[in-house]
Amino acid sequence: MKILTFILLVGLAYSCSCMEPPHPEEAYQDADIVFSGEVTNMVVDQSGYYYEVTLQTIDIWKGDVSDELIILTELYSDTCGYNFQINQEYLVYAYSYSWGIYTNICTRTNLLDYADEDLEYLNGLNSCETGYTDI
Repeated sequence: MKILTFILLVGLAYSCSCMEPPHPEEAYQDADIVFSGEVTNMVVDQSGYYYEVTLQTIDIWKGDVSDELIILTELYSDTCGYNFQINQEYLVYAYSYSWGIYTNICTRTNLLDYADEDLEYLNGLNSCETGYTDI
């Protein structure tokens, strides 16, 4: 019983815990890269800790992104990894680090089909220059 309790407590101590995701405007401002894309490939990286997720870009709202992009996310959701699926389309909020481009379940990254609120905000960005009001 003591061993089971210990294992349970250790598991809880290392599970992912996220605050509620910010609104699309704040998430956009915080992220280095915001784009939509379709997952074409997923492999475990050399460290064995991350998936390298290859996405074919659809739309780009922020960042210097090519037609194809590889982002990193942890292998498991309990370590905050996002559960991407091949051939699915996603809206991705990502961060650029010296070791790669990264996202997780604590961002507003989501299936494109469920990203209506974000897409409404993002598609409205280019309607008028920053600092001006659309009349």
